[in-house]
Amino acid sequence: MASHLPTINWSDPDLGEAISLFKQKMCLYLEDEEISDEVKQARKICRGIGDEGLKRLNASGLSAAEKKVPANLWKFFEGQLKLDVNFRIHRLHLMQYRQKAGESIDDFINRARTLALKCQFTDEELHERLIELIIASMPHEAFRNELYSKPQGCSLAEVLTEGRKHEALTAGNLQLHQLEVCKTEQKERVDAIIKGRGRLCQRCGSDHKPRQCPAFNDICHLCGYTGHWAKCCRNRKQQKKTEYTNQHWRDKSQPQSMGRYHRKSYQSQSYKNDRKKPNKGKIDAIQTTDSSEDDPYQREFHSVTVSEKCMHSIDAKMAREEAYTILNIKPPDVPGQKHTLRLKIDTGASGNTLPLRTYRQMYGRNRQAMNRLQKSHAKLSAYSGHRIRCYGKINIPCQWKHSEWINAMFYVVDVPGPAIVGLPTCEALNLVTVNVDSIANVSKAANKENKNQTTTKPKKANPLLHINTIEDLKKAYANQFDKLGNFSGTAKLLLKEGAEPFQDPPRKCSIHIKDKLKKELDNLVEQDVICKVEVHTDWCSSLAYSTKKDGSLRICLDPKKLNDSLKRCPHRIPTVEELNPKFANAKVFSKLDAKAGYWSIHLDEDSQLLTTFRTPFGRYCWKRLPFGLSVSQDIFQAKMDQILEGLQGVVSIADDIAVYGKNEEEHDKNLINLMERAANTGLVFNSEKCNIKQNQISFFGNQYTANGIRPDPAKVRDIQKMPTPQNKDELHRFIGMLSYLSPYIPRFADKAHTLRGLLKNDAPWVWDTNYQNCFDDLKTMITEDACLKYYDPSLTITLEVDASQKGLGVALVQNNQPIAFGSKTLTDTQSRYSNIEREMLAIVYGIQRYHTYLYGKGFIVITDHKPLVTICRKPLHAAPPRLQRMLVQVQGYNFEVMYRPGPQMVLADTLSRLPNPENSSEIELDERIDGLIF
Repeated sequence: MASHLPTINWSDPDLGEAISLFKQKMCLYLEDEEISDEVKQARKICRGIGDEGLKRLNASGLSAAEKKVPANLWKFFEGQLKLDVNFRIHRLHLMQYRQKAGESIDDFINRARTLALKCQFTDEELHERLIELIIASMPHEAFRNELYSKPQGCSLAEVLTEGRKHEALTAGNLQLHQLEVCKTEQKERVDAIIKGRGRLCQRCGSDHKPRQCPAFNDICHLCGYTGHWAKCCRNRKQQKKTEYTNQHWRDKSQPQSMGRYHRKSYQSQSYKNDRKKPNKGKIDAIQTTDSSEDDPYQREFHSVTVSEKCMHSIDAKMAREEAYTILNIKPPDVPGQKHTLRLKIDTGASGNTLPLRTYRQMYGRNRQAMNRLQKSHAKLSAYSGHRIRCYGKINIPCQWKHSEWINAMFYVVDVPGPAIVGLPTCEALNLVTVNVDSIANVSKAANKENKNQTTTKPKKANPLLHINTIEDLKKAYANQFDKLGNFSGTAKLLLKEGAEPFQDPPRKCSIHIKDKLKKELDNLVEQDVICKVEVHTDWCSSLAYSTKKDGSLRICLDPKKLNDSLKRCPHRIPTVEELNPKFANAKVFSKLDAKAGYWSIHLDEDSQLLTTFRTPFGRYCWKRLPFGLSVSQDIFQAKMDQILEGLQGVVSIADDIAVYGKNEEEHDKNLINLMERAANTGLVFNSEKCNIKQNQISFFGNQYTANGIRPDPAKVRDIQKMPTPQNKDELHRFIGMLSYLSPYIPRFADKAHTLRGLLKNDAPWVWDTNYQNCFDDLKTMITEDACLKYYDPSLTITLEVDASQKGLGVALVQNNQPIAFGSKTLTDTQSRYSNIEREMLAIVYGIQRYHTYLYGKGFIVITDHKPLVTICRKPLHAAPPRLQRMLVQVQGYNFEVMYRPGPQMVLADTLSRLPNPENSSEIELDERIDGLIF
């Protein structure tokens, strides 16, 4: 029979101990199941760590291959959860251990041994320390005197054996003493009854035999109590209003199973309590009232079995048997690893209470103790119906014996009674066992009654049944558009081994821009994107502030040195061949864009300090994942895949999400599921970039339509629009580009023979219809599918760029085969740029043009302008102003610029000298770099 898979207890306050126990149990499980394959072992570990563990693992930065090695998983979790506490601190703590009341010597030694494992004792030292602890806390004086005479190096096993003997003798003597006390009490009780005969009964006023009072079942006409007549009533002045109150208290709280005299005694005791404390009552049950939630513990059950080890008879006068227990607790911010609390078990209570006096013993009487309490809107009342003042609530980790730790909510109240543990916590700690006979949830019963009524409210129509525009979607999910997202969990930035901290040198800031800069910083702080840093940090990057066309500022981080030291964990992106089958038979499409996706991911505290930057107003750091880091896209893509996992008809690449369906009904269903998932995970969309219910969309370099899939026409549009050559030099460049692509053009030599005739030295330049038709045919062949390669994310991608006086040319290439072409005619202003500025403009144009392919993946940029290689490797502030503007545009991409001689740049060179005349739009450089500060 297969054993159960071990799991980790994330609610345990000591997570270091929890991961150690989990590792030990998991190793035993793997041995029992004879699982020796490391990949299978890692899979079992990932299942056992639960949801919280998977969130931490996804944000760990470990690669997929590293996650398949169990040693890497244990190293990661133990490094996160185990605190490296000095062994001397554990020794000092061990010196304070004492045996508790009612704790056996074996339980005490086991508890001490658990901590001693962290103290780095030798075996001899450990035995001596444990014997000293036994001497210091042993309640048996005779045994303690025997231990004083033991020589050094005596056996711990012998000491424990003798200790057990003393405990057994003490327990036997106690039982004998209780037996003698019982006999004495019975004798005294019989004597009292015999001696009491002959006196008038104080309840009826007559003389009768014991337990035969005629007034036993009669009701007093003065006070309303049962059990005596009016002539013997001790409270003749009691008013009827008070009588009803006392009768109500008694009926609610009196146990039904009491004997005659026990019930009378209880009535008298209850009456006395009501007179002494009219505004406070003894809490026999706690009722919590919250209109926003149904009580899941309103059930009918046959019986409740309380663990026998929790039962103690505490009220001999009332002959009521009440259950008490002692729990291990770890109150927040209280010194010491573990404390104990004695509580009354109340299965009729739906909540836990902690008396104010006990709470003050934990934290003292200062005001800070009360500030630890959380506000509570629950209404507490005793069984009598009167309200109980609640000062607040607090979560306290609890454990009963060796059960798992749980977080229990306690309401702090001002009552004279003991602390109470209610039914939900009792069940969670296995203190009680509910023997359910029939479950009758109150809310279900209410629903059943409502169904039987003739009057019912009409069901509201689902507003998402008809979605035609983005406005319909925004109306239904207003909170999922045009604001900052909020993903759960945190991301961790990992440094390479041997990475040396770096701090950019300080630089002055213009006095004319300080007010705007402070306003933007405050705005980001308010959005919880950045925060002030008051501690020392080893890393400090430079900051560029820029002015957009609308006059507002944009804060840019220049983490070049940090990027060089960050460890990337590449996340796999699906290939076109994997995506295309998913769109089979799709007829309706939508495309959504994640709003400020990076800022939806929170960084952990250590990672936040790595992103520190200096301003004139102090140092700040990013609390959320900033743009510009080389690892940002990998982290974001992994999180997006995790969020969208399991959704039908939804695919995501970077911040673009495509939704599709075979018909409108299926499409709308898939879109609704996406929006519901987004609402639950904090994903937010940019409404301006969303296209809803389209017949076709462009996604990942392809165009998906109701008729099928075809390459995006934008990839080859610039080739198709290439102008006719005006001289032999331009024709020579065109033929050179064709020669480069000739392996992918069928019968290229035959088709290019006609144009080659014009390149002869003695051939005149006469461009007629025959040449034009041949030129157009060759352009068409270049743009056919047979020539273009599908993009493969697993391969290295290269962006070739070139610039001329006329235009810019770019080509996206993998394995020397083109994926897409692009060109652009320069404006008059751009044509007057310097050579290095035009070449840099070509890089910006190419990266922006093929954002879908390049964003989030490392790639190579090939240029024939060698000085540009050096410029791109320097910090941002080292570049001239115009180049700074261009560099800021591509700062969020991870690329390396490499040099290649011009004659080898066939594709980009031809496209730049024969640019598309219809594409002369301005390249958006909407930022002006006013300065750099550090």
